[in-house]
Amino acid sequence: MRRARQAAVGILAALVAAGAAWSFTARRIHEAHFDNVMGTSLAIRIQARSDAAAREAEAAVLDEIARLSAILSGYDPDSEFSRWMRSARVPTKVSPELIDVLSAFDEWRTRTSAALDPSVEAASRVWKLAARENRLPTGAELNIALAQVRQRHWVVDRRSSTVTRTSDAPVVLNSFTKSYIVDRAARRALSVAGVRGVLIDAGGDIVTRGGWTQTIGVASPHADARHVAPRERLAIRDAVVATSGGYKRGIRYRPDAITRTSSIPVRACGGGRLEPQRPAVRSHKGGRAVQRLSGGLSRAETPPLPQGLAGVK
Repeated sequence: MRRARQAAVGILAALVAAGAAWSFTARRIHEAHFDNVMGTSLAIRIQARSDAAAREAEAAVLDEIARLSAILSGYDPDSEFSRWMRSARVPTKVSPELIDVLSAFDEWRTRTSAALDPSVEAASRVWKLAARENRLPTGAELNIALAQVRQRHWVVDRRSSTVTRTSDAPVVLNSFTKSYIVDRAARRALSVAGVRGVLIDAGGDIVTRGGWTQTIGVASPHADARHVAPRERLAIRDAVVATSGGYKRGIRYRPDAITRTSSIPVRACGGGRLEPQRPAVRSHKGGRAVQRLSGGLSRAETPPLPQGLAGVK
């Protein structure tokens, strides 16, 4: 009888301890929201053993984003990338991060047969000009832009840490560059002592690192209302997923034209590399909103993110 009573007391103590640990963990999920970070909203969730560790991790995220933005931003005229864009056609010493991103664009320009190309900005400018003038681009305008895109834009020399610009085409490091920055920021936060998991949502570029599994909702490209239920859900753990497209930006140049939204999800690979995956969202007259994903992403029927973090743009 005494042994049974002792065993029961032991089980009760274990349950109480487990409940206390759960409550402690629940209290230590730190949330922060910011506006106009990399030109978009930023949400951070950190699971840590203490408030001090969470605050240190949050500061690490913001510091790393600021550091990498100062290197890679195509919108800041004083960024390292912008200064390099103004350089003459001579080898220029640049940071390892800029070499990483330019090399990734080289790789994926080849692997996608130039479907992923940072100089597509040349064509974007032609279409934007035509839209402002309420017309379609002329064939001559598009041919000039296409000739710019088809050039080789730089030569990377890793041994000397230099990059030589070889064309005058306008180049913007969009696509997976924001995901690269967010992933680096999450990894830096995870390196803080006492931090167990990190989730960052930067305008739809979402990364989870550490022991954090999160379900995110993918909005239907056909939905007009903001709070419509997600068309699909993805469960991600220790991964990055991102989409982008113009279906909510009013990209339409004539009545009844097909509005096409093409999004490139990005996953994290070995060594911290980011690789674009095949399109995740494609709006095309009656087309399916979400195609099957691979590489660490899975569909899920679990609840979506809390208000303010849900949805992939």
